[in-house]
Amino acid sequence: MKMVQMVTIELNENWIPRSKGNELKLLLSALKEVGVIIKHSSFDALSIPKGVSIDFNDLVSIKASLSDITFIEIKSANQ
Repeated sequence: MKMVQMVTIELNENWIPRSKGNELKLLLSALKEVGVIIKHSSFDALSIPKGVSIDFNDLVSIKASLSDITFIEIKSANQ
């Protein structure tokens, strides 16, 4: 992950970096089950409201919380 992305995520306390490995696979699987098909590279971070707890190693937990997750793509410009 690029430095600007990490800094941006750290500045927003309810953002977490995109999951990796099996956690990412389960997240994409949960999305696919509800008809949303995206690539793993389509987002850089997730925004999860305070008080919402998601176990990204548990498909049931992910599916129960999908409506609470905001997917974030971070763009930077070199000028």
